[in-house]
Amino acid sequence: MISFRTSTDSSVRRLTSLILLAGSLCAAVGSLVWFAYRATEEWRHSTALLVEQRSEQALTLLTVALGRDMKGVHDSVLASFSESLLDLERPFELEDLFAQSFARFPYPECFFVWREQGGMDRTFLFSRVDRQPPWDVARATRTAYPVVTLEDSPVGSTLAAHTRSLAGAGRQFVAFETTLGAQPYQVVAHLLYQTGGRRQLLGAVGFAVNLRWVNEHYFGEILRQIAAIGHVEESIALAISDDDGVLVAGTRSPDQKGIVRARAFPLTFYDSDLIVEGTETVAAPRMWSASVGASNDRMLAAAAQGSARTLWLISIAATVAILGLLLTLRAMKARADLAVMQSEFMASTTHELKTPLAVFQLVAETLAKRRYHSDETIRTYAGLLSHQVQLLERLIDNLLSYASISSVTQRYTFDDLSIADLVETALERFDARLAASGMEVRVEIPRDLPSIRGDRQTLVQAFDNVLDNAIKYSPDADALLVRASATPSMIHIEITDHGVGIPPGERDKVFQKFYRGKNAGLGGGSGLGLAIVRRVLEDHGGRVEIRGAEPKGTTVAIDLPIPG
Repeated sequence: MISFRTSTDSSVRRLTSLILLAGSLCAAVGSLVWFAYRATEEWRHSTALLVEQRSEQALTLLTVALGRDMKGVHDSVLASFSESLLDLERPFELEDLFAQSFARFPYPECFFVWREQGGMDRTFLFSRVDRQPPWDVARATRTAYPVVTLEDSPVGSTLAAHTRSLAGAGRQFVAFETTLGAQPYQVVAHLLYQTGGRRQLLGAVGFAVNLRWVNEHYFGEILRQIAAIGHVEESIALAISDDDGVLVAGTRSPDQKGIVRARAFPLTFYDSDLIVEGTETVAAPRMWSASVGASNDRMLAAAAQGSARTLWLISIAATVAILGLLLTLRAMKARADLAVMQSEFMASTTHELKTPLAVFQLVAETLAKRRYHSDETIRTYAGLLSHQVQLLERLIDNLLSYASISSVTQRYTFDDLSIADLVETALERFDARLAASGMEVRVEIPRDLPSIRGDRQTLVQAFDNVLDNAIKYSPDADALLVRASATPSMIHIEITDHGVGIPPGERDKVFQKFYRGKNAGLGGGSGLGLAIVRRVLEDHGGRVEIRGAEPKGTTVAIDLPIPG
């Protein structure tokens, strides 16, 4: 008994250690999943910061490029224009200069040059061949250059007059907005004065920008160029909106969930640093806005997909690991439970073997030393020996059946059998016990029941185990009922006792090997009987079920198939 208890304690200790190990590993796996989640979130966050940085860089590039381009004509052409270039007798030189400007900058629609000669104003307008202004087209004359030249046109006179009106206090550059041909224009001019003396106004050179054309064409092309320069055509959306917030041009549709940055800029085609404050007639420059935003950014998408995929893989791996731990824990628990049941089985089996042996030894000594006084005493000893032999025989049969239960079908011999004969044969083994206990057995089995096909020895053993339990665990009962009936396909047998019964939670467990219920302490047993019963019946195509009886006790219901 000490070795059995030691084995049980060792199994419990191993199970406890495994539970602690499994708990630690589950905590470690949970921590791994948490750290993986934090890592993937940091991945997304760092990628978002990188995209934000790229967006900020794209916005800076956009605003700087717009600023440089929009004041490029002012800085590179007007600012360097000198008095010597006001020689209107050689307009082809001006045509060459302005043709180069047209090639570099798309927004000037025309240049104008005005000079006062002999008290009269002379003006020249230089327009693009491929985009002539909507006014005075009829008077245009083609030259050898890709420039249309108009001399002394009404528009030229209008621009000269407006420019002259802004001259004064030594102003060098002026800017204003006007309407030409029913379309809005922004005009920038460089006033030229005579060097020395009274600095008399000699003339002016300037350019006009068609604001409607700018709205419809200028920003779309420059945005595409800037996107190509910054290599953000696929990732960053560039857009320009007017002072009312209306979208004017854009490269792509920005993702509303993405990062959006905006910066205001004045719609001025001149360098405000070269114009004295307060001299321009443009009351207040219209503030438009340049904006950038992620447009289905591949980095964000890749980061989101990659982090999600990584997190899912780690989570699945963690789940599999936890399931593996739980299955391992369950297997170890089953192993520990089996070890406990085996220890109990060995203890109870040893006790069951020693009891009849002790009785044999006692009876043998009594008979050998002639410690008896009558034939009745001898008959009593003989009955006791017979009972103990039956117990020992049943225990040995169960042990042998358990030893071969995995291949029990190999020793079956199927014959046509009668249920009534099987039950009667099994009951004959309990005649002495039933007589001693005073328990009455009622058998209600019709003799005309159909035969079954089965192995006689194992079926008798199955009924023997059921009847043994019914008698053993009914010490105070006075009746045992065995009845049978038939359906078209099954023979149904019920064995009902009025003993201590089996709790509902144990009615399935008692069919497990070595399992002994709470009430098993009332009698001996190895925990193999009902396990053998279920196996034998299943091998015969039948089934067994345990139900409660009224008012107390147990009913074992057995079904066996009728051969077709």
